[in-house]
Amino acid sequence: MRTAHRPFHSPLNRIQRSVFMKLTLILLVAAALVLFILVGFFRALWVESTEPPWKSHALAYVGYVVRDIGSPPDSLKIRQLSRDLKMEILVVSTDAAGSFQSGAFPVEALADEPDWQRQSGALRYGEWNREFLIGYQLGAYQYWFAPVDQKLFKPDWVRLFLLLLALLAVLAGIFIAIRRILRPVSVLVDGIRKISAGNLDVSFRSRSDEFGVISQTLTDLTTAVKERLKARDQLLLDVSHELRSPLTRMKVALELPDRSALVSSVSADIRELEGMITEILETERLRSPHGGLRKQSLRMDHLLSALALEAGPRVRFEQVESDRDPVLQADEERLRQVFRNLVENGLKYGRSDVVIRLTGQADGWMVTITDDGEGIRPEDLPYVFEPFYRADKSRTRSTGGFGLGLSLCQTIVTAHGGTIRVESEPGSTTFSVWLPVA
Repeated sequence: MRTAHRPFHSPLNRIQRSVFMKLTLILLVAAALVLFILVGFFRALWVESTEPPWKSHALAYVGYVVRDIGSPPDSLKIRQLSRDLKMEILVVSTDAAGSFQSGAFPVEALADEPDWQRQSGALRYGEWNREFLIGYQLGAYQYWFAPVDQKLFKPDWVRLFLLLLALLAVLAGIFIAIRRILRPVSVLVDGIRKISAGNLDVSFRSRSDEFGVISQTLTDLTTAVKERLKARDQLLLDVSHELRSPLTRMKVALELPDRSALVSSVSADIRELEGMITEILETERLRSPHGGLRKQSLRMDHLLSALALEAGPRVRFEQVESDRDPVLQADEERLRQVFRNLVENGLKYGRSDVVIRLTGQADGWMVTITDDGEGIRPEDLPYVFEPFYRADKSRTRSTGGFGLGLSLCQTIVTAHGGTIRVESEPGSTTFSVWLPVA
């Protein structure tokens, strides 16, 4: 048994052929972009906040700055350090010796209650009015420092606005990408609406993803529906033709002056109509879920040998030896109808004997019926099981049948879970019926 292998697809091909993979990739890329933007934004703020003008370790560093200013403080040194270190400096004397200030130091911070201050030895520090202040006590002087540009506590509205724009751009990109990927949905919806309105000539663009599978399925569906509608119309035409022929013969017979042949002619036509209607009803009944088979244990050798005996000396039954009995679960009457139709066809078109052969298989039984007639033309073979199809187009009573027998045989065999096929060449035609054991 040959094992089917799936074709290999690279990761890129898998993404291109899968809507789910495309959407997943878009979400992953969007999440990565948002994370990158946020990390970049907060990293910039962190760098600016962790590296103020007086650099890191400001609490330890301020002692060196105080020593540079000196005690008592040197006003020129205060201005120089304020300019070099980019900070405001205030020196306050605790003995009313005056104060020294480099610029716009927030003096009012020292007038408030010192709840914002923290103390660590000679150091005092804390946040006041969103500004970071640090003080140092040396002798009779208090030295206070405040950075000039305190970006740690000032919101950067420009960066926040740029961050918002970047996020909006990412969201807009996601929206456009997903809208583009899902565009075939609107095409499919429009096509389905046209199909529901009765337009079966709708065509869909070929794609390689899941939407392509749906499109191809819809195309196959519309094609099958069109074929069924065509078959229905042809069936109506054939039924009309077949009904018209016997009705016309009955009408002509009623107009004949010789009434002696009227009864037999009309009776033959009525039987013909009755047989055709019975075959049509039987076929449709088997296709209905409520027209089930009446299965029971059946010996195929007994059924086939009885049919051969009933058909006459031209029919011969053969059985290939098997290690088990030819028993299966089946509807005896309907299988008898199948094999009777096939045998009658063989007798009708064969020159001499018709051979029925029963062969056991691993999972069922094969029945072949072979005749030595002229054979079926190759162009007719694909249609022999179609309703009302006959290789003989004359449709005369002498040739018999309506083209329903083989169609009914196929319906009965399929209902049993089996298969039927035909092989033909000049001088030999074989119908093969396989039926499962269960």
